[in-house]
Amino acid sequence: MNAEDLLWQPDLQQGKRSQNGAHNVRYRNRIKADALHTLRRLISTHAPWLRVRYAF
Repeated sequence: MNAEDLLWQPDLQQGKRSQNGAHNVRYRNRIKADALHTLRRLISTHAPWLRVRYAF
């Protein structure tokens, strides 16, 4: 399995139109919120000097 197979999961994603009008794909809101919570918890435990500036 390669990274693209892990990232491209239509069941977990939804369509989105960006500010410039382009069509994009992003993770569903709840999936993204849960993942960000986990990421921030890991960062605060292992690398508290880092911060999340943007997540897609």
